[in-house]
Amino acid sequence: MNRYHGIEISEQHWFPSSLFGESVEFLHYFENISNIFSTVAPLLRHALDRAGTNIVIDLCSGGGGPWPRLAREMNRQNGSRPSILLTDKNPEAGLLRNCRIFSSNGDTIACSSQPIDARNVSADLDGFLTLFNAFHHFSPCEARGILSDAVNTGRGIAVFEATERSLFSIIQMIFTLPPLVWVLTPFLRPVRFSRLFFTYIIPLLPLVITLDGVLSSLRTYTPEELRRLAGNCDGTAYIWRAGSIKSFRLPRKITYLIGYPLQRVKKGGLPSQADPHLTNTKKALDNIV
Repeated sequence: MNRYHGIEISEQHWFPSSLFGESVEFLHYFENISNIFSTVAPLLRHALDRAGTNIVIDLCSGGGGPWPRLAREMNRQNGSRPSILLTDKNPEAGLLRNCRIFSSNGDTIACSSQPIDARNVSADLDGFLTLFNAFHHFSPCEARGILSDAVNTGRGIAVFEATERSLFSIIQMIFTLPPLVWVLTPFLRPVRFSRLFFTYIIPLLPLVITLDGVLSSLRTYTPEELRRLAGNCDGTAYIWRAGSIKSFRLPRKITYLIGYPLQRVKKGGLPSQADPHLTNTKKALDNIV
């Protein structure tokens, strides 16, 4: 099946920001209660060790991504827990609201209050880069640019996708996502009338989340395509690993690309104090490292 780079409904400029936030929060909730990324914990731990850092800069975090659950999974498996900075191009959509919950739960997680575009990450933001269920949003040219930027700045990077570009994945999205939205919505906190209204009275959220899931599947890169994108990056010699790994929670595999310098880079530092946009983020990380 050829890759189709269609624009998801929630990404359209006319799509209401409030509904975008609701869909982002649902996806964050689902990723954590299902723990679908638990099987990538050993891959991440190995990559962090090779990159010589215990600090993760998560890009395109949305409502927080899988990190609240994944960080605990890494701690459970090997007794180590990375310090994580969640970032997003639109942090107001759900990231900042959820970050208060992460802090109250004692997670080693902080959030950037400033918009950070994965295509233009400041060199002062040092750490291992991760993207969960986000890399497919970028065109091949943009995706190659993100990988090249990691290479040029000597940062490790890991990409994980829980979607697959296959007919089976698309059929699964169509038949499973609407019931999941209807069943799980009452458990999302805080309870909002708008969320309930657009789920049960006018079911826009189940429709949008399902259609976006289908489009995400059509946009997802295969392991071979990820290898080609990484192979076109010039600069420091890197070790790249691409493949797929079975998820215990999904009837399909998680696609991944992991890269880090051949020569171990120095331990990742905190954001530079000289950057006024990152001062609050540095303070937040200082409290959890």
